[in-house]
Amino acid sequence: MATSTYAEVWRRYERLRMDYNSLAEAACDDGSTLAQFAGSARLSKMVEKIDKLFDDCSLLTNEDDRRGVQSAVLPFLYNVEQTLSDAYLFECDDAAPLEDYNNPTFTPITMSI
Repeated sequence: MATSTYAEVWRRYERLRMDYNSLAEAACDDGSTLAQFAGSARLSKMVEKIDKLFDDCSLLTNEDDRRGVQSAVLPFLYNVEQTLSDAYLFECDDAAPLEDYNNPTFTPITMSI
């Protein structure tokens, strides 16, 4: 992305957040954890997109906008990475005790700004 505007970056964040929340709702409807339902391949792609989004935040020239978006994206990235690590755990040992998981229950990601 050659240039980034606050609106573009925020729109991408919202789209990713909605995708994540939709996956979590589908997992809940399925009776699975988000990690089990989404799997490591899908979550890994989501982490890559969020990483790219975080990198693109640095292109915002307005410092308040940049910090605002980064403060929303970073905890989201952390949450998805935890879910990804749970997916890897599940794929390695689907009988692992639930307390071994980082994030066995879903908490919707809400807008931070």
